[in-house]
Order: sequence, then structure tokens, then C-alpha cells
Amino acid sequence: MPPKTFKKRGGKPMTSHERSIKKRKDERIHKSSVKSQYYKEIAKENPADDTPDYVKEIFERTIDENGNVVAYGDRNNNSVTRPMATSEKEYDLDAASSSDDEEGKAGQKRRPKPNRYKDELEDQQRKKRTIEEERAERQRQREEKEKARKKYYRERNNERRKMLVRNERGQPNMNTQVSVLLEKMHKKKLV
Repeated sequence: MPPKTFKKRGGKPMTSHERSIKKRKDERIHKSSVKSQYYKEIAKENPADDTPDYVKEIFERTIDENGNVVAYGDRNNNSVTRPMATSEKEYDLDAASSSDDEEGKAGQKRRPKPNRYKDELEDQQRKKRTIEEERAERQRQREEKEKARKKYYRERNNERRKMLVRNERGQPNMNTQVSVLLEKMHKKKLV
């Protein structure tokens, strides 16, 4: 039975949807508490069943000085149950490095797992490269335009300066104006 909850006084009555949600929530809470109590009871009855079988196998047998596998309690009696199999090798855990090649795994090379997202990663990298190339191209074009603009204004200012030269009486200097006009004509013929 789900636990009873206290309702706040003065609140609005619950709608049918709210009641169904509250009912499901209370049922889930009740089920989880029943499960936890059940597993606690099982743990009290069978405390030895907590240990997995592979752990029991490891600790129930040991290896004596001759390399033979003996039962855990028979170590002092030196009673040999069976000789050590060829597949069970003694590993030196204190060694700095152990090589798998010595253990017969030289022929077996582990293949790396295929990357599920390899195509997406390649697409993303390709897009990134194209974006970078476009950005570099735009930057180069911008710099070229800026350079051309500076050159144009420099030449225009030089031409204006020559055209505005005056003599000591304040009259325009015709010599410089004629040279500017001749330069323009030579440029048009060359182009």
C-alpha cells in the first residue's frame, strides 16, 4: 500500500490528471521500497551468495612452490590435486612491463574498433577546411583592395598637389600642370 501523503489545506482540488500522476508516483515509490526490503532479506539469509563464482574459483585454489595447483586448505599438507595446465601461466605482477608477444599472442593483433562517426567527422573537417580557405581568400582579397585603394589615393594626392602648385605671385604653375597632363596621356597610350 502506498504511503499516505498529507495534503496542504486551502489548496485547489487536484485534477484527474494530477491524481493519476500522483498515484503512479506513489506506486513507484512503494514498489522500490518493497524491492529494497526484499533484497535486504535475501542478503540476511544467504550472506555467502554475494561473492561471484569466478572470485570463489580464484580464492579456492592456489599454486604451491612446484607450480602445482592445490586446494586452499591443503597448502601445508603438500597434497597435489592436479598439475598446472599449460594455459595457466604464472604472471609476474611486479615486473615493469609484460609483453603479450611472449605469451603466444603475436599472431593475434587487435583490430581497432571502427569509428561510427568517421564519415561525419571527415565531413566536418572538410567543411572546416573549406570555410578556412574561403576566409583566407576573402582576407587576401580585402588586403588587395586595401592596397589598391591606398595606391590610388596616394597617386591622386600627388597629382592634386602638382596641380595646385602656385608661383610667388599666386598664379598656377603651368609647367607642373602640363607635365601631369602629359603623364596621363602616356598612361593611356601604354594601356
